[in-house]
Amino acid sequence: MNQLTKYILCFLFISISGYSQIVDDRYITEPNPERFFPELNDINKVKYVKTTHYLSDKKGKFLRPTGTAPSFFVNEFPYRYIYTLNPYNTQDTLSKFVYKYYKSEGTLEYAELHDYSSNKSTYLYYDKDKTIKKKEFFWNNELVSTTNWIYNKRRDFKQLIRVSIISQDIQKREYRSFYHYLYNNDNQLIEKITITNDEITEIRKWEYIGGIAYEIGRVEKCLNYTPLEYFNEEYKYTYDKHKNWIKKIGIGSEANTTTEREIIYK
Repeated sequence: MNQLTKYILCFLFISISGYSQIVDDRYITEPNPERFFPELNDINKVKYVKTTHYLSDKKGKFLRPTGTAPSFFVNEFPYRYIYTLNPYNTQDTLSKFVYKYYKSEGTLEYAELHDYSSNKSTYLYYDKDKTIKKKEFFWNNELVSTTNWIYNKRRDFKQLIRVSIISQDIQKREYRSFYHYLYNNDNQLIEKITITNDEITEIRKWEYIGGIAYEIGRVEKCLNYTPLEYFNEEYKYTYDKHKNWIKKIGIGSEANTTTEREIIYK
């Protein structure tokens, strides 16, 4: 019996399922910091956007802030900035994103996030083809973890084959995590293997029928399940002449959640 089989036999949870799913895109694209950008048409024409959130009554009268901090988006290509502001004193900056783009290609070169309240910083580095290659996380100006993405060049695209994460705690103890990705001849993800501190902790397998991914095998050493709550909410929008929304109202049973955006164009 080989070592891999011994590991698998020791796992505490085994499940074989046949439900339909789409393979999680985050295996390939995360982290994509542009998901924090405001939803905008013709973003290159935008100079800045200020976004605020509050609760209102049924007549639209302001009640109180929602607790969600306002944000400020500044477009100064090749740099773009997103500031998170103090809800009660907008002169204070709680956090800041900085994005820098390759001028020639217009694709993201690097991004950095600074959380001033906890003195944490994250740096993300990208290749010119938009693929993430490295992430560094600092706390109190000390490197805490490094993540590297490794690709296999296949014709005109990259295929993610490995992600490695090296981190340490406050006692300087090191932790290692590795994610390996295997593909079929059609370049579809069929297996993901997770190794933590030199021990296999998860194996997931998929097969494809009619272009749809089905999870056919899953082996885990331990299973942590957190249920998700979904809230159905109806939204009403007000748009400007550029077809960007400047007001979004979520209709609730007792109060409405309102988000307003002040958009200044170049």
